[in-house]
Amino acid sequence: MSNRIEDHSQNLVEKRRLELALYGLKMWVQTLDVNEENIPDSVDMEFGAIYFGDDKKFALVWAPGEILAETGIALKEISAYKHTFLSGYGNGYLGYFSTPESYRSLDYEANFTPISQDSYYEIEKVMKELLQ
Repeated sequence: MSNRIEDHSQNLVEKRRLELALYGLKMWVQTLDVNEENIPDSVDMEFGAIYFGDDKKFALVWAPGEILAETGIALKEISAYKHTFLSGYGNGYLGYFSTPESYRSLDYEANFTPISQDSYYEIEKVMKELLQ
């Protein structure tokens, strides 16, 4: 009985992943229609930061997209500032900044963002530089 429940659960998870992938595919077809069958090769992004206090006490860094929790935690851990605050949706919204792991596991955010998996490392690099 236990194996049947586990198999059923795994099948439901796989079914949900496929549904999300298909929904993401529909989103990209609509994007192509809106952009006359063109997807840009690159997107300009504006990041920013404000620093307060002596001796690196406080940093507020923002990005033009949604920063996932995993990224936020990792950035706070390497920050040179005593208090680090991260904000998404600064200077616009370009989508989710999905982690490589979220692309591998077909998470919702990875399926619904125009930001490529390779772009994540560039985004992370810029934010790390703002926190040094």
